[in-house]
Amino acid sequence: MIAKNLNLSQFREYIAARKCYCFGCGLQGTRIINIMENWGYREKIAAFTDNNEKRVGTRMSNGSLHYPIVSVDEFVKSVTEKDVIIICSSDVVSISEQLNQYQRLENVVCFNLGELGLRQLIVSDYEKVIRESEEPIIPKIIHYFWGGDRMPELMKRNVERWHELCPDYEIREWNDHNYDISKNKYMQQAYEAGKWGFVSDYARLDIVYQYGGIYIDTDVSMVKRPDELLYQKCFAISDASFFLNLGAGFGAAVGVDLIKELRDYYDTISFISSDGSANMQPIQYHTYQVMKKYGYQVNDKLQKIQEMNIYPMIMAGTNAYTMQMRVTDRTFFLHYGTATWLNKKYGQDKIHLYENNQDCTDVIGYRL
Repeated sequence: MIAKNLNLSQFREYIAARKCYCFGCGLQGTRIINIMENWGYREKIAAFTDNNEKRVGTRMSNGSLHYPIVSVDEFVKSVTEKDVIIICSSDVVSISEQLNQYQRLENVVCFNLGELGLRQLIVSDYEKVIRESEEPIIPKIIHYFWGGDRMPELMKRNVERWHELCPDYEIREWNDHNYDISKNKYMQQAYEAGKWGFVSDYARLDIVYQYGGIYIDTDVSMVKRPDELLYQKCFAISDASFFLNLGAGFGAAVGVDLIKELRDYYDTISFISSDGSANMQPIQYHTYQVMKKYGYQVNDKLQKIQEMNIYPMIMAGTNAYTMQMRVTDRTFFLHYGTATWLNKKYGQDKIHLYENNQDCTDVIGYRL
C-alpha cells in the first residue's frame, strides 16, 4: 500500500472523488463515520472490515447510518487503485503488515487516523485568544475530578504544576466524597461499573455549569497560565480526534446555556445498555451529538458555537494517538490522553511511556 501523509483539509480534498474502505469496527470506526457525515461524505464509505470474524456479515452502525462489515478477503477483492483504505484502529502497524501481504493492494493509497491527526497538529494554528470583555468573565477556579485507585505519579506532577503556575487560582479536587454521583443515571452506572473516566464526563459539565471556572483532566499538563482564557464567556478545544474534547480543558462562566445542554444530554442516555454491555463511546462522541445541530465543523479551525469559542488542537498541543506533541505560543495545555477509561492496562502502559520519556518525541523535537 502507499501511505499518504496529508493534513485534514488535504485529506478531505483527496477523498472527495473516491470510495473509502475502512479497516476497524471499534471506536475509531464510529469516528470516521462522524467525520464523513459532517463533511457530507456519508456515501463515500463503501464497507468496513475487521479481524474479529464475529462482526462479519453484520453492519457498522451509527445512528441512521449503516455500512456492511465484510470479510478481509472480500474487502481486499473489492478495493481498486481508485479507492482508498482508512485504518480505523490503534493497531496500525499489524494491520498495515497484514494488508501489505496482498499484492493487489500495492498501489492503493492508505491512511490511518493517528497519522492524519499528527499531520494536522503540524499545521494547527489560530490567530489569537478571543477577548470578549475588558474584565475576566470566567472565575479563577481550576476543577479536576479523581476517583478510584491511587493517582499515578504523572497525574500528581500535573496537579503540582497547576499549583506552581497558578498560586492565585482556587484549585478544587472533586471525587465521590464531595460530589453526588447519584444525580445522573449514566454517571451512577459508570460509577458502579468502576469506569471513572465516564463518571467525570457528566460531573465536569455539571461542576462548571454551577461554579464556573476551568476544568482539566489530570492527564493534562499546563504549559502556561490560563489568564488569557478568562476574558470570554466559554471556551473549549478540539483534539486529534477532530472533535470537541472537554477533558483537554474547557472553561465557562456560571450558568452558560450550552454547558447545561451538553450536561443534560446525559439524562437521555445510559452507560449500561439493555443487553448489559457498557456504552464505551468517549466524550467526543457525545458532545458531537449536541454540537452538530448547531453547525460544528470538523476542520480544526477556531469556531464559535452558541456561547462557546472552540480552539484548534494546538491549544492542547498533543496527538494522543501517536503520543507526539507540538508546543507553540498558542499552546496552553498538553493533553496526554492516557485513556485509562478505555482499558486499564492500555492506560497504564501509556502513563509508563510518558513517565519514562519514551517514544514521546514531538514533531518539532520537544520532549516531555
